[in-house]
Amino acid sequence: SFQKAVGVMQLFRGRPYVSHFVQLRTHSAFEGNESKFYTMELALGDMKELVDAADFAEHVLDYAAQLLCGLQLMHERGVVYMDVKRRNTLVFDGAGGGAPRTLKFADVA
Repeated sequence: SFQKAVGVMQLFRGRPYVSHFVQLRTHSAFEGNESKFYTMELALGDMKELVDAADFAEHVLDYAAQLLCGLQLMHERGVVYMDVKRRNTLVFDGAGGGAPRTLKFADVA
């Protein structure tokens, strides 16, 4: 359900590597008559596009570490993420040092 998804995502508010709208500074989450909505900041794209980038190989170990840290964080909170794929990994501007991009899991709930 939408409320369950919102609850799961709230577990990761302010945490790195896990997004959807939690890490993405939620502006709102609400239900309309027939639809459910939430707003979040705009990601640069997903990991599928990142893999095709020219500098991907230079930073592959950093990206792998980010993904593993995200999975560990979810498992520590009792969430088993069963949809790991490139399209469910969002890409954001890097936070300085290391990789030029930051990865965060999406579609958590």
